[in-house]
Amino acid sequence: MNLSDCLDDPQNDQLQMDLTAAYEEYMNKVEYIVTQSITFYNNISYTILGDDGELHTNIKLYPKNVVTIQEEGGESYAIVRAIFTHKYNDTKKCAFILVDWLRNTQQFETILRCLIYEKQRPTNRRWHCIYLISIISNLLHVQFLHCCTGTCQVSLHDTTNIQYLKNVFLYKAV
Repeated sequence: MNLSDCLDDPQNDQLQMDLTAAYEEYMNKVEYIVTQSITFYNNISYTILGDDGELHTNIKLYPKNVVTIQEEGGESYAIVRAIFTHKYNDTKKCAFILVDWLRNTQQFETILRCLIYEKQRPTNRRWHCIYLISIISNLLHVQFLHCCTGTCQVSLHDTTNIQYLKNVFLYKAV
């Protein structure tokens, strides 16, 4: 990921700006971030409780999972790039995800007729990329497949190819 565990590292400038924006937008915290260390995780598990306090769903999330994020205009998709925690100035630890958005190109792959999505490029900063982990309240079974070209190999995808296919052929057995 090329991210260090210290926010004041110059390579984390964008991460620090996005984290500051996340604190402001979701928690109304606008102070300078004192704690500069973050902790990355290989996965995270948590339980969502219903309004009645009963178990609603268990979530287990990994980097590279594609997640559905509910927005005002409907559903959007993103690839989890990283899972991390940060301790704010009030010493409360919060869990966050860093995502790369998938943009619907409104085009279809010619053979499978699946919608083509493009992964957000690192230089595209139009959308927020850091969210509280609680934005993921369930894991829908949506699959995306890398839209391989001649430059992909069996064991290694061409990372310069940012196209993904939304798998419309996934069925739930009844």
